[in-house]
Amino acid sequence: MAQKLVFGLTQKIFSFFLDLLDDSIEKVRYAAKPDDTIILLGDFNLPDIRFEFNELSQNYATATNILDVSNVSSRFLEILESNELVQHNVLPTCNNKPLDLVISNGVACNISTAEKACTSTHTPLEVALEIPLKTSTECIKRTTYNYRKANFTVIQQLLSYVCWNILSDFPTVNEALSYFYDIIFAVIEDNVPKAIIKPRKFPHWYNRHLINTIREKEKAHDAFVSKGRNKDSDEYKTFSRLRKEVKSMQKCQYDEFITNIGENIKDNPKRFWSFVKSQKSSSSLPKVMTYKGDDQCSLKNILYAFSKYFESVFLIDGGSPLPYCTPVDVPQFKLPHVSTEQMKEEILALDPNSSSGCDNVSAAFLTKCAEPLSFPLATIFNMSIDRGEFPSLLKYNNIVPIYKRKGAKTSVESYRPISMQPLVSKLFERIVNKALRNHLNGLICDEQHGFSPCKSTVTNLLVHNERITQTLDDGAQMHTVYTDFQKSV
Repeated sequence: MAQKLVFGLTQKIFSFFLDLLDDSIEKVRYAAKPDDTIILLGDFNLPDIRFEFNELSQNYATATNILDVSNVSSRFLEILESNELVQHNVLPTCNNKPLDLVISNGVACNISTAEKACTSTHTPLEVALEIPLKTSTECIKRTTYNYRKANFTVIQQLLSYVCWNILSDFPTVNEALSYFYDIIFAVIEDNVPKAIIKPRKFPHWYNRHLINTIREKEKAHDAFVSKGRNKDSDEYKTFSRLRKEVKSMQKCQYDEFITNIGENIKDNPKRFWSFVKSQKSSSSLPKVMTYKGDDQCSLKNILYAFSKYFESVFLIDGGSPLPYCTPVDVPQFKLPHVSTEQMKEEILALDPNSSSGCDNVSAAFLTKCAEPLSFPLATIFNMSIDRGEFPSLLKYNNIVPIYKRKGAKTSVESYRPISMQPLVSKLFERIVNKALRNHLNGLICDEQHGFSPCKSTVTNLLVHNERITQTLDDGAQMHTVYTDFQKSV
């Protein structure tokens, strides 16, 4: 009778601690981000569970005798499954049983027997975990305009009512452009809803139905826990059904997403490279950056260090004088005026997914409103030509530091600047570039591949490879000189 009483008390104590374990894991799991790593180590003293590796799960062990374990062990395995955790250790640590377990949410690890560091009845284990370091800076929430929900019919009507002819009466191009910005941002503020940009909780390939099903599963699990974790209850049946649906939907949607990216890689390469980038380590800046031997911890100081470094490598005087070049007889170039129709074509040629510059004018807004905006933009561009004045408002760019894949990632000197122009500035630049190309057509040799339309480093190598092949076929020799330019130190 005493033995039965002790056994009953032991079972209740184990059940109490398992409830506590499950609740603790739940709190950690819901507080963690989807890509956070969860590790649980310890002596769980469950000798009746037989953990083994199989061909499908080389990184974690599975229980092969689920039907033969005690209620406590069965409950423990259920906690692991419901919280999407796996157990990695199969090495015996005491009484020839793997009593010390290594539990995670799927992180890769390597477990081996370690030398005893202290007196213990358990064999110590050495656990090597492959956990990616998260050194990125804190993600800042920001508010932006949600152009997907904007009523562009109303916006186009409002912009068409504006008397844009008065732009020519402004004394400077800068004032005319400032008036243009005041008008369009007043329209945007009143007719485009705002949205808060924040980190996604779920992968971007999850659709709304899957996310809703995941939330239903979480509610069903809470109901199952609140009802005493009775596996015969309707709450557990609902939770079990939703868990299977989520796993099946996750696999199907991921496979569909990968297939879709592969099939549309030619039409949408940006989506493919965005996915490749997401599979790599974070491209954000480390939390601590170094410049001239000083550690910068705050985001403000890091940005200031980048500003000072990029400014230091820019030479205002141009450095060494340019070598003398033989003059070429090139006809005088005069930039022609642009028509409203030409400006409209350039606006519609913008990529709707292009990033906006520091003026925050979206490509989606410009392309959707190309008809009413083509006249004022053409007017401002022609004013700039006639008065020889480029608006100072378009000279401000957003500078993005890009890691050069060489040197310490925590060093400011290992980055190069990328300039993000305002889209209005890009429009003007493309118009000038097109006019210059037409003017210089026939004056640029065919051997020039850089900055030439439909040519690149790939076409340059193909042409050069053809010449090498032809030279070898003729039994002659070819000498090639490769040069590369880098900034002065």
